[in-house]
Amino acid sequence: MVLAVLVSTGAALAPPYLAGRAIDAGIQTGDISALNLSIALFVIAVIVNAVTSWLQTWLVGWVGIRVLQDLREQVFKHIQRMSIGFFNRNRPGALISRMTNDIEALNQLISDGIVTLFANLLTLFGVVAIMLLLDWRLALVTFAVLPLLLVTSLVFRKYSAGAFRETRERIALITAHLQETLSGVRVVRSFGQEDRHIDHMTELNEANRQANMATVYLNASY
Repeated sequence: MVLAVLVSTGAALAPPYLAGRAIDAGIQTGDISALNLSIALFVIAVIVNAVTSWLQTWLVGWVGIRVLQDLREQVFKHIQRMSIGFFNRNRPGALISRMTNDIEALNQLISDGIVTLFANLLTLFGVVAIMLLLDWRLALVTFAVLPLLLVTSLVFRKYSAGAFRETRERIALITAHLQETLSGVRVVRSFGQEDRHIDHMTELNEANRQANMATVYLNASY
């Protein structure tokens, strides 16, 4: 998987350089052989990038699914060994949410977050190296904005962590309410508590909407 990321990143960085070489060494000088070579290498780079990107996506998905499967089994085994007091202190719906929503969030981190971060860092280092080789003075001028980007990213991370944690907690509350209401629907109907449960669900759903809108606002601002 690491090899696929490395090759894919290198192939993605090659086309802009090859396009510039085709113009400088081929079109402007009238050298047809240099132009044809640049075009051929450009096409090869695009094909290699497409193939390795597909392979990278497949490998990441395979690893994520296997990790998700093992993690769910381990969590379920752990819950089965807990004492009765543990189940008295924790609502069944909240435990179900931990088994589903929270583990799925970890799957997204493994499948998308870590690999994407690794690929983006490689791309960044590659772009920096190419810029320094082509024109180090212009590259230094461009790098002047990096401290601002770093500060912005740190501020976004600080606020987004709490916002996304809030969304998971809201989903856990909704799942708990649904589980308890549906499993005890006969009792709810017997005592005529449908409206109370509907109102509570509306409140939970509205709180979940507000929590998700907070993450939308942060993403849009960043």
